[in-house]
Amino acid sequence: MKMNHFAVIAVAALGALLTTAPDAQADTNCSETYTTFQSITGNLNVPNNAMCFLYGGASVTGNTTVGNGATLLIQSGTIAGNVQGNNCGVVALINVTVGGNVQIGNCRGTNTYPYGVVVDESTIGGDFQCQNNTVAEYACVLLLSHIIGNVQVMNNVSSLSFPPLIQGNRIAKNLQCQNNVPAPTNLSVPNTVTGNPNQTSEGQCKGL
Repeated sequence: MKMNHFAVIAVAALGALLTTAPDAQADTNCSETYTTFQSITGNLNVPNNAMCFLYGGASVTGNTTVGNGATLLIQSGTIAGNVQGNNCGVVALINVTVGGNVQIGNCRGTNTYPYGVVVDESTIGGDFQCQNNTVAEYACVLLLSHIIGNVQVMNNVSSLSFPPLIQGNRIAKNLQCQNNVPAPTNLSVPNTVTGNPNQTSEGQCKGL
């Protein structure tokens, strides 16, 4: 599965109305689809049950928060702070550099995008945490990315038995996976884990 095509699929499936860019402000709410690069000063918030698609990329100088049942997709760009989603729909970061942590938990996916979180060809300056998500297909997808901190994939469930994908990443600290149903896989593309090279604390991700 090559999740780098996630954004292309999303464009075709949505057929969403394109809008003009919002004015930059201290806190910016996004519930639209944009095809041009967005510069956001301050925090980016996706309100409850909203969908924010930034196909042209974005620069966010603060944190990014994804609300209950909300969906966020960013294709290329930077987020200076953290990305947090709790009880969200889905969060997808494609070729994005995040300065802080990415923490996605208790998310349920949507009918169109039955995933919890997708991080593809991105860099995370802190930790990546994908926990307690219950979705139809992929609860956690971490592909070809560089994680400066730890990776924790825990307590995720796929009702259709799609395993979390942890594939081809460079992880500077530890990789820990526990209580996922089913267990994660790397689809035969191993990860490089610097923090626990002897695989003594990886749980379900041992050998990935």
